[in-house]
Amino acid sequence: MINILNKNNINLSNYRFGFTLAEVLITLGVIGVVAALTMPMVIDRYNEVATVSKVKKIYSTLGNAMSLAVSENGTVDTWFVETAGAWVASQKNTQGIASNIVPQLKVLKDCGFEKNCMMVVDFKFLNGSKWGTYTNYRDKYFYKVILNDGSVVIIKAQGDKCNLTDGGYSNTCGYILYDVNGEKAPNTFGKDVFSFLIMKDSIKPNKLDNCKKSSTERQCTGAAAYIILNGNMNYLH
Repeated sequence: MINILNKNNINLSNYRFGFTLAEVLITLGVIGVVAALTMPMVIDRYNEVATVSKVKKIYSTLGNAMSLAVSENGTVDTWFVETAGAWVASQKNTQGIASNIVPQLKVLKDCGFEKNCMMVVDFKFLNGSKWGTYTNYRDKYFYKVILNDGSVVIIKAQGDKCNLTDGGYSNTCGYILYDVNGEKAPNTFGKDVFSFLIMKDSIKPNKLDNCKKSSTERQCTGAAAYIILNGNMNYLH
């Protein structure tokens, strides 16, 4: 067999076989281009998986906290100490909710209504329009805590004795915003900001379906419900 392949009886052991420098460089260049094209997608997918895990975890955590608080102190409507307008809930009502839920969370820093506890961050809807800020001038309405993993929970009471209709539910008592990475960008609903509603005896994800590309609003305040139901963030694609 060797004689057939090597008719001239050349001593092949004296020869070295391999790639030329040009071939190696071309191969590395192709690998680099492929990596440059695929790595952003891989990173995005990894971040989405991590976000899905955090949203599910905080939903479970908030639910357990609410169940424990209700069992010890009654339903949320009994925590309200005075009436308030739909969007101008008093500090006392928000404080009433926070004082029962926050002790059940693993908190790194309790900012409360403090103005300079964290950076001024503007939240955006998925369509790019501005929602507003939970710091600075709105501090008197928002109770803020930074959790051990760096995520942020923001609590706001609204309505009069849990009689407001919001997020696809009636008789809501307020809402909770959850930012998976705190002050870091993009601070956008459906990407790293998610909304939950405070009911009289439970926590529910905002179920307004405005994440779809066909939605005229495309605000995506109902992303938490989508994630909990589907286990992914495919509405982004």
